[in-house]
Amino acid sequence: MKKITCQKSVARIIAALLSLTLLIAPAALSACNRGEGDVTSDAPGETTEVIAAEQPMTIFADGKSKFTVIRSSRAEGDEFKASSILARELSKYTGLEFEAVDDVLAPESADSYEILVGATNREISSSAVKGLRTKDYVIGIYGNKIVLAGTTPEMTFQAVNVFIDTVLLPQVVGKDVVSIIMQPEDSKVHVYSGYSVTDCKILGTPLEEYSIVYPYDGLFSAKRTAILLSNYLADTAGFILPVISDKVISDKANSTGHEIRIGKTSRGGVELSGASLGAWQGKVADGALCFGAENLFGYMNLYTYLSKTLFTGGNVEIGADYTASGDGSTEPEAKYSEEKYGEYRAIFFNILGNCDTSVVPTPQRNQTAAEVLTVLKPDVIGLQECSANSRGSSSVVPTLAKYSYAEVAVTVTNSNKTNYTPLFYNKDRLKVIESGYHLYSDGANDKSKSITWAVFEDISNGKRFAVCSTHFYYKAEAEAARILDAEQLLEVNRSIVQKYNCPVISGGDLNCKYLSTPFQNLLKGGMVDFQKAAEKTEDSKTSHTYPEWDESAGLYLKLYTPTGTYNDAIDHALFYNGDKLTARLFDVIKLQYALISSDHCPVMVDFDIAG
Repeated sequence: MKKITCQKSVARIIAALLSLTLLIAPAALSACNRGEGDVTSDAPGETTEVIAAEQPMTIFADGKSKFTVIRSSRAEGDEFKASSILARELSKYTGLEFEAVDDVLAPESADSYEILVGATNREISSSAVKGLRTKDYVIGIYGNKIVLAGTTPEMTFQAVNVFIDTVLLPQVVGKDVVSIIMQPEDSKVHVYSGYSVTDCKILGTPLEEYSIVYPYDGLFSAKRTAILLSNYLADTAGFILPVISDKVISDKANSTGHEIRIGKTSRGGVELSGASLGAWQGKVADGALCFGAENLFGYMNLYTYLSKTLFTGGNVEIGADYTASGDGSTEPEAKYSEEKYGEYRAIFFNILGNCDTSVVPTPQRNQTAAEVLTVLKPDVIGLQECSANSRGSSSVVPTLAKYSYAEVAVTVTNSNKTNYTPLFYNKDRLKVIESGYHLYSDGANDKSKSITWAVFEDISNGKRFAVCSTHFYYKAEAEAARILDAEQLLEVNRSIVQKYNCPVISGGDLNCKYLSTPFQNLLKGGMVDFQKAAEKTEDSKTSHTYPEWDESAGLYLKLYTPTGTYNDAIDHALFYNGDKLTARLFDVIKLQYALISSDHCPVMVDFDIAG
């Protein structure tokens, strides 16, 4: 049930703030967005309310100031920058040395005059913003304190900009600065009036009293949906709902309050099993609003529903009889989750294990990579750049183990004893007949460039095929090294065929294009390109720009798809001794979760093996 009800109005917020400020001597502020140094009027979608001030506040006079700029010791980003800008501007026009001081380094006293920027440890910093939403801010005088703050670092930055534009600059630009004074008529609370969700109640309780809970050991797509929902509601409803795992909230006694549960948590929720592709469900259960899906396709559909249907437009009320559900998926790759085009499936994926983790943090990428791989249900997985950070808790390798994938055992001969090109297989369907590892001797001496190979046998029918996961040397100028890598890959293929006479599928990041000498040498040596041979194929580049991490959102939000044709691809799949192999499918997986995971897309092949 969704219906229009009541609103926590701007007037109510203003009234509460007015009552507070009258008790503790408020003062002044103005309301405009700061552009490129310009002073502007009140921004569209923003309302202001003047708060009665008892008297002006002198910030600077007679060459002196009693004030210190104070910021939180935990301030970062926009909040840190805002405090530094304010101190710089005050220094510039007064000739005094203002600096932004961490609150823990400046003990508060009843006699201290302070300009408090953002969420400092002073009680007035929190009480002044109480009741405000994410796009609201306040500038006010409280006794001998001036508060410039919003509920988010972005809005604190806005508050400082408005203070500079409307209080400071009109008194100093082009003038001999004698004094800087905040006048009573400048005192304003700034309230954004453009929230698309003006009010929301769930089971009669205001939205802002809720937490969003996800299962700690569940699908990452459930956690990502929870974070996306929190960010969406912060923007559209103005409240930041905490996102907490059920491991943190272990029982009802530890609950932070009312809950929106995403996934089957230890505290209850929705669990779908055997549901159709892309299915999701929502209901009220055990006093909580619960949503769940079976896989990432369902969670992607669920978030579309939450952001496009449920939490939209005016006032929202969700009652005890609420139920909702959805089905189907618009993602092109969804069809591959339901059925293979061939009897067997292999996926090769460079998961970007070796990278600057400050630019592309690892944990979410690991989890999204694992979810992409498992939802597509390959029989064999070949990874590249599977470094140590892909093997730790909640990363790719242990997640694959939860879905019946075993790693092919080999003896690694590189110096750090880490297999960067491992193979994994569905142990419920296949068994390993023989396996091996080859470290490339190409003059590059790169301990991560290697071949991991295995001969597999289908447990049910005895059919055999081999798979090689490989990674060629990467530097653009090192074509000679890749030529040697290609020669050694061919030799490994030939030795497998000589012993077992089965088809061999080789794939991975070859760091060379179709028309390059190393790749053409593979073809001349008898290997066949899946992309050219498959009955259903994809003409696409495989590498792309790194996903961009959004620190404030806590997510990868800006994603890039490959641009170009297969002739520009550097990730490939080929087969050798293919008389008994029929290539059914070659596809470059551009699923959103794959784009999050790496700067490479997975390459997927389906094939039949003759009896």
